[in-house]
Amino acid sequence: MTNYKSENGFYKQKIIYSNKNDNSYFLYIYKFKDKNIGEIVDLKKSKHHFFKVIESEGYEKEIHHQFKYENTSNVFYRDLPNTVFDFKVIAKDSLSKTVKLIKYKNKKKKIITSIAELKIKNIPYNLFSLFRFSCLHPYENFTNLSFGENGIVESYKLLDTKNPIFIYLDYYSENIDFEVKVKQ
Repeated sequence: MTNYKSENGFYKQKIIYSNKNDNSYFLYIYKFKDKNIGEIVDLKKSKHHFFKVIESEGYEKEIHHQFKYENTSNVFYRDLPNTVFDFKVIAKDSLSKTVKLIKYKNKKKKIITSIAELKIKNIPYNLFSLFRFSCLHPYENFTNLSFGENGIVESYKLLDTKNPIFIYLDYYSENIDFEVKVKQ
């Protein structure tokens, strides 16, 4: 479970459940207006499943979520066929690495459309897809945007000379046992 908070002129917060061994599935819970929404995203089948979420507090402040199915839709934008992403590690130590994320206009890699700098904390799993899914709109569903090394993103800075964007990330991550009970 990861709770990402980001600030880049607006504030957003999402609680995301992911599988550290399979980055094709995400469950996230967020507030929209006065309603708690749950969404299961299945990138293998290109589906979004939406739920109304009823939250309650249990014994010893355990949080319980009850999900009421509402609808399913298709994932519309998976990848841009001509957009290419490249990662270059520019600094590395035993705790973290600094990586440049370069986005190119096409496969020739001659025209750069953006460069970002990421600080990635070393952990035993590759959780870049969790950051992409949580914070990189409109690229959250892109399967061609993945970093090949273990770690979790701690900070992101878009390096645009005209309008630099800093996204300060405050995340909390915890390994949990998650159980889904489906009423039949």
